[in-house]
Amino acid sequence: MRSLRPILALLLLAGCDRAAPPAASSGEEPKRPAPVDSPSGETLAFGPSSEPMSREWTLSVTREASALGAGCVGRISQEPQLVLRLDEPTELSLEAAPIGSPLHDLSLVVLGADGWARCADDTEGLAPRFSGRLPAGTYQLFIGRQQADGALRVRLSLFAGLWDRRPAARIAKLPAPLLDGPQPTPLEPMAGGASGGLRLAEGTAPGQLTGVAGGPREAALVGPGCAGFIADGPDHLLEVLEPMELTLRADADADTTLVVIGPNGRVLCNDDLEGWTPAIRALLDRGLYQVFVGAHDATRAPEYTLTVSR
Repeated sequence: MRSLRPILALLLLAGCDRAAPPAASSGEEPKRPAPVDSPSGETLAFGPSSEPMSREWTLSVTREASALGAGCVGRISQEPQLVLRLDEPTELSLEAAPIGSPLHDLSLVVLGADGWARCADDTEGLAPRFSGRLPAGTYQLFIGRQQADGALRVRLSLFAGLWDRRPAARIAKLPAPLLDGPQPTPLEPMAGGASGGLRLAEGTAPGQLTGVAGGPREAALVGPGCAGFIADGPDHLLEVLEPMELTLRADADADTTLVVIGPNGRVLCNDDLEGWTPAIRALLDRGLYQVFVGAHDATRAPEYTLTVSR
């Protein structure tokens, strides 16, 4: 027996070194989209508590989107870019956007297992968006494009819930602009909206753009609290390279309005902050912002100067 004691001691020590199973968490954390096997590409399990996600692809389009449903436009690939599995009814929002070239016209098709296709095109400018409540089931997501020439890299963003369309909070007084910092880089009109745009680095100095306000589209259709008439496409694009608090102000000799649509679909609007001058001050995340300068009188097209500052 004496010779067996060292062996028993070693066995006991080895048992003590085994890791205990982790304790169950008392708090429920948001579920991440869980990859599951799919023979035709990536499939994601998604639900009301899933975290936002995005995926990127290089589009290869071979057929007309109209083959999937009436009203679907553009050309799509043979296989879906993504398959979503919803285990319960889910409110979700999707947006497709080109990477590095905002003027490419995309479309979006959500095809259910029942064969019902939900299609989106030019929801906001050239960006297709879908937002709604879908029953539990499996859905194939296709990104289409109007021009089939050349390779195009695209991004699909998805989050649980509906688009946030709350107007920007009104502020009593604008702070004085900060004048130091690097000068904004101009964007060419074809890449920066109808009247050009700006690329804004961290700590940017003020930048100015000019244009003609107004258009045929009612701003109220973009979001609650938006006023006036705006163009069908953005007057300017602002590329924000780092999150920063910015002021946008449109000065004109007429009553104008401001509408800003962010990369996540957030809509900011203002009218008559100072007299008939509209201005917005908000913390803008990194991304591309569409700026519309509206006019209250649909028959007028007043010239304006848009100032962007910290």
